[in-house]
Amino acid sequence: MPMRVHSLDKINLVIGGYTPTGLAKGDDCITFEYDEDAWAVQTGVDGEACADKNLSKAGKLTLKLMASSASNAVLSAMFWAQYASGLPLPIFQNDGLGTSLLEAPTAMFQKLPAWTEGQTTGVIAWTFLLNDAYLFLGGNYAQGIV
Repeated sequence: MPMRVHSLDKINLVIGGYTPTGLAKGDDCITFEYDEDAWAVQTGVDGEACADKNLSKAGKLTLKLMASSASNAVLSAMFWAQYASGLPLPIFQNDGLGTSLLEAPTAMFQKLPAWTEGQTTGVIAWTFLLNDAYLFLGGNYAQGIV
């Protein structure tokens, strides 16, 4: 049976044309979640039900970087440029070893992250508000003999 392979260095994340580096350790250095459920069911008093489709494709992307990452300076500059202009940025992410994909043509920085200092290198969490986001959760390609 073939083995499937995952490697974080094959995850390609591009924010407004820039690829951040210096991801923080952990299983949640890049996360995306839609803001609302895709469907809701309304039930009448007699038990009749109707499924309501939610057309919103808004969500949040959180990117966790090491506090020492040079990407924090780039993202800070991008934040202030967006704050001044009000122009959204596109976000794109794909798995180079698989079929998972996230794309959003319009994204805004939610706010500047909290700044903390301590004895060890901390984590800076950047949050982006995405609109019209498309997420496809795929698998990883099989390596070896099939």
